[in-house]
Amino acid sequence: MILTKKDYHHYIQADKKAMGIRTQGLLKDFAKRVLNWEKILLQDYILTLRKLEYLHNTKKNPLDYIRYAIVFYRYRRKCLKLSINIPINVAGPGLCIHHIGPITLNKWVRIGSNCTLQPGVVIGQNRTEANVPIIGDNVYFGPGAKAFGKITIGNNAVIAPNSVVVKDVADNCTVSGIPAQIIVRRSFQRSSYHIHTVAEPIASVVPVPYVPLIPLAAAVKLEPPVDFDLAASTL
Repeated sequence: MILTKKDYHHYIQADKKAMGIRTQGLLKDFAKRVLNWEKILLQDYILTLRKLEYLHNTKKNPLDYIRYAIVFYRYRRKCLKLSINIPINVAGPGLCIHHIGPITLNKWVRIGSNCTLQPGVVIGQNRTEANVPIIGDNVYFGPGAKAFGKITIGNNAVIAPNSVVVKDVADNCTVSGIPAQIIVRRSFQRSSYHIHTVAEPIASVVPVPYVPLIPLAAAVKLEPPVDFDLAASTL
C-alpha cells in the first residue's frame, strides 16, 4: 500500500521496470502518444492508478480532496477506454499488463509484487466479499484465467490460459484446466531450474511395447507389374 511519497516512487519505478518502459526521447514518446501506442496507454493507466492510490491514502485537506476527484475522473475514463478495472490498493509494486483487454479484479483481492495480468483475467469473490483470493508474488495469469473464492495462490505460480482456479495453489506450481489442477511443480535448487511432473498426472501413459525392425524385403513380397492394355479395356 502506498502511504508515503517514497512508497509512491518505489511503486512507479517497479511498475516501469516490470513493463519494460524506458525513455526513448521526447519526439518518440510524443509520436507514440499521438498514435495511441499500446504500451503508452497501459503505462498511463498504471501511473494514474498509482497516483490515485497515493492521494486516497494520504489526503488530509480540501485541496487534496480536489486533486483526488480530478485524478479519479481521469482514472475512470481510462478504465472505460481500456476495459480494465483494477481497484486501488489491490496490486503490489511491479504490476505488468502486456496488452489492452478486459481485466476485472474485486476490490478486496490482494495481489503481491511483480505479477502479470493478461487480457480476460477475472479475479473475484464467491458469494460474500470475504471470499476472495489472496495472491502471492511473481504470479502469472494467462489470457482468460479466472480465480474465485477464498483461496491462496502461492509465490511464483503460473495460471495457464482459460483456467479456473477454485482451490489453493502451492508455491512454484503451474495449474491448468477447469477446475484448475497442478500440472507442473518447479523447484529452485543450487541456482538451477528443475521441472518435476506431478505425482498424479491427469492422463495415464500406456507404455508401447518394443517391436524389432524387420527388413523390408523379407516383410513385403513384391509382385511383378501387370501390363495394362488400354485398347483392350472396356468401360
